[in-house]
Amino acid sequence: MRRTGKTTATAEPPSREALYARVWEEPLADVAADLGLSRTGLAKLCARLGVPCPPRGYWARRRRGDVEPPPGLPATPDAPRRRLDPEDRRAQILDVAANLIGHEGVHAASLKRIAGEAGVSEALVQSYFPRQADVLVELARRELETLRLAQAAEIEGGSTAAERLARSTTAYLRHVERRGALLQLLLGNPAVREGLRSERDASRAVRGRAVAERFSRDSGVDPDIALCATTILTAVCLRAGRLLARGRIDLAQAEALSQAMVRQGNRRIARLSRGRSPA
Repeated sequence: MRRTGKTTATAEPPSREALYARVWEEPLADVAADLGLSRTGLAKLCARLGVPCPPRGYWARRRRGDVEPPPGLPATPDAPRRRLDPEDRRAQILDVAANLIGHEGVHAASLKRIAGEAGVSEALVQSYFPRQADVLVELARRELETLRLAQAAEIEGGSTAAERLARSTTAYLRHVERRGALLQLLLGNPAVREGLRSERDASRAVRGRAVAERFSRDSGVDPDIALCATTILTAVCLRAGRLLARGRIDLAQAEALSQAMVRQGNRRIARLSRGRSPA
């Protein structure tokens, strides 16, 4: 049946690269109107071409000057791809999830969205991570292990307990400056906290005892007091890291505050343990 009435000519769709540039320069509704599409139609076109779109609230944050740069344009969805071995594919999925969370928040890292950004099927992603929570927990585990290795490398360069502690604190805060926002987002998720609870508690206990034993051995402080001091001063450094990750203080301030508290705290505890009045 022949349709009558006014029609609107649809503009020639731009290239994938041009479409990516436009949707990050103008709101989707404006780009859609220019192309003769509905906003929903443009969103579907972007999804089909593998073009990431700005998340909800992006333009309001951009007007305030409070927004991160857009994510990169992923590979063409229908381009031939090299078959990755399982470890590389697993790492790719986690990398894609990290990028989504860093730009849009934890909610953005659904299995369907991760698959689309990675250019693979959702079933393939599910073969590695059956649920979104599995992706989040493994990503948090990877971030924590990266932090642990950075701290371990710094500690090896210290010749005294005080120097090793200072190096460990510095390594932690510098890691937070680089990737702390991602880790804070992950650890703020209830599923991640629950999934990592037992192993994090065990890891903290082992590391805390090791630090306390070195402190007790080097300063003569009672082992129980050394363990209490280590627990308290570690909490101070973690709090500084959270403030740094949220942009409340900068790296120099976080380092200065943490190092001063740890250094002075250890000195005062050592003096008290030897029966002297703290200076």
